[in-house]
Amino acid sequence: MLPITEGDTPPDLDVQAIDLDLPLEVRGLPAMEWALQVQVRESRLLTSPPWVRSLGKLALEVTTQGWRFPTPPSEKDEGGRMKDEPQTGNQPVHPSSFILHPSATRTRLMPTRDTVLFKDRLLYLLQPSLENLFAGRQLNLPSQPYPYQMRGIAFLMPREGALLADEMGLGKTAQSIIAMRLLFHGGLIQNALVICPKPLVINWTRELRMWGADVPFEVVSGDTEKRRAIWHVSNCPLKLVNYELLTRDAGLVLDEKVQFDLVILDEAQRIKSHDSKTAQVVRGVHRKRSWAMSGTPIENRPEDLINIFAFVDPHRIPPDTPVQRLPDLTADCILRRTKDDVLTDLPPKTIRDAFIELTPAQRAAYTLAEKEGVVRLNSLGDTISVQHVFELVMR
Repeated sequence: MLPITEGDTPPDLDVQAIDLDLPLEVRGLPAMEWALQVQVRESRLLTSPPWVRSLGKLALEVTTQGWRFPTPPSEKDEGGRMKDEPQTGNQPVHPSSFILHPSATRTRLMPTRDTVLFKDRLLYLLQPSLENLFAGRQLNLPSQPYPYQMRGIAFLMPREGALLADEMGLGKTAQSIIAMRLLFHGGLIQNALVICPKPLVINWTRELRMWGADVPFEVVSGDTEKRRAIWHVSNCPLKLVNYELLTRDAGLVLDEKVQFDLVILDEAQRIKSHDSKTAQVVRGVHRKRSWAMSGTPIENRPEDLINIFAFVDPHRIPPDTPVQRLPDLTADCILRRTKDDVLTDLPPKTIRDAFIELTPAQRAAYTLAEKEGVVRLNSLGDTISVQHVFELVMR
């Protein structure tokens, strides 16, 4: 195609002028049919009362009644009512089980040192004492916990990360179960997980039936499909699993869909090795609260405590922290009592001899071991030693 400019017409092209006669019409905007006027109306809301009918003057009568809490026993009659309280058919109930002796101790929750907000500390202060909860039968227990166990419960409840390091035999399991049970009743947690060694699973089931009878629980066991259903489908509020099975189900437990409000780690020294598979899986469990229990938090090296705190509170101990600073950094999250420390809280020691009759099979085995052992000792002659006698006693 050749370019064509004005005044330049190629000889082989016929150009015909086309005259287009297009009429043009200009119209203005239509005028408004009416003029705009500004109108101002007076609101009756501010100048006259609302259009409602008055009920007349209302007389408000307020009656108050005051009493001291807890009510001293001298101000109550035998039926548990106030002495000046009217004898009516529908009268308020004052449970006498809430009345404590003036000399009775009152254990309140122990907030952490980093609880600096006044409203948070006031909340702990206004909470009823644990003795009132148990005495008022808001939480049925087979027996009253010892005072040092009350302090352990008050230590665990407010903390998201805690290490209960009481000496063996002081009831760490019972303290953790009662504290967990109170959190369930208060609506602070919805589900929990207990991790313990395999031989202690039976012990935990027994203790849960004793101290937490109203908390449903299930033990993680069975084949892979059954365990998958327990981890991902079951709505049971409390699950109990041993370390070995937890490590085997790492792919199921570490799923982001598996979340726990509380994880309790029994015999926490099992994760003292930071790089072990068990420690890695335990630290990877998704949780909001981390409680650990161990009678020996430091078995060989200070690193044992550091590795346990990698589960309890991963950010509490910075890397390369000197050993001298460990007590200051962990003091707020560790509660350690020995039997000598709580000796005044414990009842007197009772020694009782229990005679157990052997079954026929046990008696036959015992007699055989005794006879064979005596024959062997006689055959040793002058070479016999105390160690040989101890071996026979052990058999």
